[in-house]
Amino acid sequence: MRALLRKYPRFFLYSTLGGIALRALFLFRFPAITVDSFSYGDIAKNWLRHGVYGLTGQSGPIPTYTRLPGYPAFLAAIFSMFGMEHYRAVLAVQVFVDIATCFLIADLARRLLSERGVRARTIFVRRSTRKNALCGGELRLLTSSHNSFHCGALHRTGCQAI
Repeated sequence: MRALLRKYPRFFLYSTLGGIALRALFLFRFPAITVDSFSYGDIAKNWLRHGVYGLTGQSGPIPTYTRLPGYPAFLAAIFSMFGMEHYRAVLAVQVFVDIATCFLIADLARRLLSERGVRARTIFVRRSTRKNALCGGELRLLTSSHNSFHCGALHRTGCQAI
């Protein structure tokens, strides 16, 4: 991947800056914090404050298994660094995680397809966040990257079938 970055530095620089700019637009202009985000945040807060993986009840936190622990753990880490219910910080960290995931997908495309496939997939991944953000991009980790990975896998399968 390093050789590819050295071979096309402007391409990757401009596509990365474009991806960051697009995500920054949604971060500052259209932050998508939904009701579901607050339930994950409630679990994270109770985990930090009381050591209980649960939702807030009338007599204190009530243990729950309604959510898997990965995302509440991520929120707890962000809340412990930036303060409780600081969802803007969560969104900002997710921007950088998503950009890093774009490079991971580009490397996967390089290994599965070719160097040309990497450049096409990189642009697709950078632009796919716009579609996901407009179509209900919630406060979730790696949503757009996950969808882009599956689209890339479908593209590869289609190429092999031909």
